[in-house]
Amino acid sequence: MENDEIRILLADDHPGFRAGVRTELEKENDMVVVGEAATGKQALKLVIELRPDVLLLDMEMPDMSGVEVAQRLVREKIDVLVLPLSGFREPEYVFALLESGAAGYMTKDESLGNIIKAIRTVAHGGVYVSSRVAVEIVDEKRQQKKESTREERIKNELQEIGISRSLLEVLHLVAKGFSNKEIATKLDRSEHTIRNHVDKLRTVTGEKWRPALVAWAWRRGIMDVHPAELEPD
Repeated sequence: MENDEIRILLADDHPGFRAGVRTELEKENDMVVVGEAATGKQALKLVIELRPDVLLLDMEMPDMSGVEVAQRLVREKIDVLVLPLSGFREPEYVFALLESGAAGYMTKDESLGNIIKAIRTVAHGGVYVSSRVAVEIVDEKRQQKKESTREERIKNELQEIGISRSLLEVLHLVAKGFSNKEIATKLDRSEHTIRNHVDKLRTVTGEKWRPALVAWAWRRGIMDVHPAELEPD
């Protein structure tokens, strides 16, 4: 950046938003707004013409989405730091943008102070992710960890009581309401074999009746474990 001045292009289809951001940015000694774009295609054209350091890019732009603009810039190897602004907070959406080359990620309800901080951060080689998005990511990872721990616990329980992959296959179908004959057809086994499997399931679970067996499986979350996740018999 020449003289450490950060050249910024604003791309958002709301004139009021652009005006508000521009007013604040131009109060900063190290920032200058070199242009504004109201559409995705215009943003792409101005990046090529003006060569800003940072593109503050709304993801929900008319005629060409912010995602498409970002992808096109990466594909054409245009040297600009893309700082997305979006209403989405879903971690997978955020990860996809960061992996495609975005320099950070902000939600559209960010304060002007945070926008300034983000621009300065990415311009000096950092990565800025909205604190709100960071919370969403942490929450999702915690949930995934809980689900993973729960799944491992269920698998261990199945192993301990002797429910193999083939028994779990039968249990899943029993829970879906299929008869022994129907299960035998689906799994290409004899009805006698399926009856023995159901009897074994009753024995290892301690449940005498078919409905009680189904209730046992649902109550423990066993129906959330796919048979393929267990070791083969």
